[in-house]
Amino acid sequence: MDILDALKNLIAMPELVTTLVGSATVAAGAWIATRVRGRPRVKHLVSSTDEDFAEFYKLCLASFDHDEVEPQSEMARYLDDSQNKSQPFEDYFAVLKKGRQMCGLINGTIYANKRIGFINYMAIDVDSPEARSLGAAPLLRAFRSRLRQFGCDAILYETEVLGANLPRAENDARRGRGRLFARIAQGLKMTAFELPLEYRQPKLSILDGLEYPEVPLVLMYVPLQAQFPSVSRQKLETLLSVVLFHWYLDIYDEEGATRDAYSAYLSELFDRLMTGVPERVVLKPATRNWSPPVRDHVPLSPEKPPKGLSPARRRRRQRTTTTQKV
Repeated sequence: MDILDALKNLIAMPELVTTLVGSATVAAGAWIATRVRGRPRVKHLVSSTDEDFAEFYKLCLASFDHDEVEPQSEMARYLDDSQNKSQPFEDYFAVLKKGRQMCGLINGTIYANKRIGFINYMAIDVDSPEARSLGAAPLLRAFRSRLRQFGCDAILYETEVLGANLPRAENDARRGRGRLFARIAQGLKMTAFELPLEYRQPKLSILDGLEYPEVPLVLMYVPLQAQFPSVSRQKLETLLSVVLFHWYLDIYDEEGATRDAYSAYLSELFDRLMTGVPERVVLKPATRNWSPPVRDHVPLSPEKPPKGLSPARRRRRQRTTTTQKV
């Protein structure tokens, strides 16, 4: 039987043609549906009742030391309070998903009146090949987009420094995360700069100062637009005031005279950090000495990717939405 005879026989069996075409259509439809369902996307969470919030918190616990992660009930309150438009800040929660799989998360605080956002948590699931292939860039891009909706022009975050007494593996991991964040920012046409301050994380309470002393850290600054490698002293004061008086004072859970005393302490620290700062300062791009608060897969060698080591230590916040700004 030649090809012509085979075609004639096929035409003579229309039910077979229908079956073949129908099967092809179903197969193509399943392939397209799989591709659509598996498309990566960043989802902005607006309610703690969203099923993805529980997954967000689960990934937080898997990515950070447990004493750095706030109670789920507190995070839920921040998320629900973020819909209160009367407060002058927003707690931003978002997750990176591919289909139904949780791949990453980001949490930040947006101060629209100061045009600045602060990164609190940022991580991907390092145990997931899909998450590692996506990386953290979609999360940072989504946070930048949200900041622009509020008219913000910069991101701030705290980082740890290398320690002479730390294990080599930990210092290597911090270098790896520093290189990673620099590459993510550069891929989004942004640059992370070290602010030229002898920055110290404030005591987290004047009531438990022995438990929470000041901690030497680095304060990082990421402009959303191209930035000249220098800023005025006035700009530096604005950035530092956001961190001290709109971040740490906001999260202080005491009221009355104790709160006033903590505010006075922050003012003293502000003056101390700004002492000797010239009228204009040069910004240095982020170096491998610092580790931003991100968890991702960046192998230091083919055998040794950095593990999920601690970012800048954070406190368990007890903030209320009635807190007054300074």
